Amino acid sequence: MSENLGGHEKKLLDVDLDFQKLAECPVCLGTVDISPTQCKNGHVVCNICGNNLKLCPMCGDEFTLANHTLTNQLLDSLPKLCPNTNQGCTVISLTKGHEQYCEFRQTECKFIDCIWEGSVKDVFNHFVRAHRESLPKSYLSHTLKSYYVNFSKTIDFYDFSPIVFKNIVFWKVCYRNSTTKCIIHKFYYFPTRKPTHEYYFIVSFNGGGMEFTSTSIAVTDASGDVDVLGNGEAGVLIPDSALDKILNGKKQLPFSIKMVEIEMDLEIFKH
Repeated sequence: MSENLGGHEKKLLDVDLDFQKLAECPVCLGTVDISPTQCKNGHVVCNICGNNLKLCPMCGDEFTLANHTLTNQLLDSLPKLCPNTNQGCTVISLTKGHEQYCEFRQTECKFIDCIWEGSVKDVFNHFVRAHRESLPKSYLSHTLKSYYVNFSKTIDFYDFSPIVFKNIVFWKVCYRNSTTKCIIHKFYYFPTRKPTHEYYFIVSFNGGGMEFTSTSIAVTDASGDVDVLGNGEAGVLIPDSALDKILNGKKQLPFSIKMVEIEMDLEIFKH
């Protein structure tokens, strides 16, 4: 990784690697956290490893219960390498937060038969290269028209599929509860930097002179567990009598999605 850096950046990285080596837990080889477990001779191990040890692995002496203020201050001020350093990230941070949007953080393709894993910055290129035929025909526009297949009123329905908008891959989750008759949508994506825009998805079902609409705001993978419906979901209740007028004879449920991009007012977050 360091061969791709300039001279000044490489020196900073080498210095930080030296510091990281000094703060390395001798058991798990990770960087020790603040308030580590420390023995009477000054050797430290991380708290997780310390909970499983009775004696210091370096000298065999007992651990102390004292709060080592200087050690904690040094560890707290230590520049942090991004957790994705081995994947190619060269960022050295003095504050937390970078890894939340690091473009090198790892993800996987959600298509059932695809085994691709890689950095979030490569997701779009992966889709264009490997799954172009699976992308909606109108993925370059602001409006998508498509349909759900094998849709039944009497059993629960679940669909997981991608949408590309502004060169960003969004995963669309649709779920219908056959008991409550509610169709729920959620959209999420993996930003490669701190977001400056919000993305709204207006889902509409039309038929028999009626229209049912719900609006969802896309959430990021930093918002929590993206594999379950939660934050950012929006639902619409469509009675079976109305659903009969929207479904076609092939058990297909037509829908349209209007995608809207709105710039955030970043001044709000500064106060």
